[in-house]
Amino acid sequence: MVRHSSQQSAGSSLRGGTGQRDLKKPWSYVQVCDHKDSLGLLALCKAIPDEWVDWQHGGKPSPKRLHSTVILNMRADKGHLERLERLAGQAAGVELAVRELFISRVNRITDAEVYCIGIGLSSPSLRALKDSWAAEEPEDRRRDHVPYDSEGHVSLAYIRAECRHEAAGFVEQHKLKFEAEECPPRRLSAPHITYQDEEGKERHILIGGGSGSSSQARPSRKRQDSVDSEADSRPRKDARRELLQIDGSVLEGGGQILRMSGAYSALFTVPVHISKIRAGRKTPGLAAQHLESLRLVRDVSGGSLTNDFVRSCEVSLSPES
Repeated sequence: MVRHSSQQSAGSSLRGGTGQRDLKKPWSYVQVCDHKDSLGLLALCKAIPDEWVDWQHGGKPSPKRLHSTVILNMRADKGHLERLERLAGQAAGVELAVRELFISRVNRITDAEVYCIGIGLSSPSLRALKDSWAAEEPEDRRRDHVPYDSEGHVSLAYIRAECRHEAAGFVEQHKLKFEAEECPPRRLSAPHITYQDEEGKERHILIGGGSGSSSQARPSRKRQDSVDSEADSRPRKDARRELLQIDGSVLEGGGQILRMSGAYSALFTVPVHISKIRAGRKTPGLAAQHLESLRLVRDVSGGSLTNDFVRSCEVSLSPES
């Protein structure tokens, strides 16, 4: 599947008529490049030779434009911004990690053959936030706002067709580097979501703390007390479904505890979070065979598996109850 640049997708404009400037459809995104370049994406972007880049069809983003789309085609008259503020304020946090490095043809560009070097992100929390937002839209409109099935992606550079083979070699070379990175993999906690209006003006929506205005992003004390009271009156979740923490470094710190944890999790329908996977081995983290065995358990149990990639040092498995 061809993945597209979130910046380019969001940048479609609405012409307001003769003498009026173009207006962009409001949208929102999270930045993936902080001052420390925690995910290493800025360094990777700079390593892509400029002579490969198609500057007429996207080029390379600046550090500020290294971002991943949250919601597209937002409308003020539909309460879209207020909904995002509410959900972001309720979120416990949004953590991002690099899942894969890829190169693919950009099919939406029709006047030239252009390829994109990009990053696929692992962020179940961001995906959950987007899904919660879209769930309040009519079903036939959800794809207008959340068109991508992935947890997030970032376009690093748009490549000219004649340089695609060199670019593919670059991707393969750096794929190995990313897989051999320190364990656990590089992570970034996003402090806020950026909302951009029709005129390109931006505002930050704090994650877990509203948008800077408690009246906009947080429920009133009276309303919160009511919510808390309702929560207390609900039947508590079965203790068997509470997440069980497993330390993968115990015993010999190998694959045995990983296999046993996965099997017992499925048998007793107990969700588990396994950390420090294979910490006692020379190359810690999931090897390919461990990854496939966990995915098999996930499929057999009809559950879900997060953070599942080679060299991952922690995973969460939730069998279907």
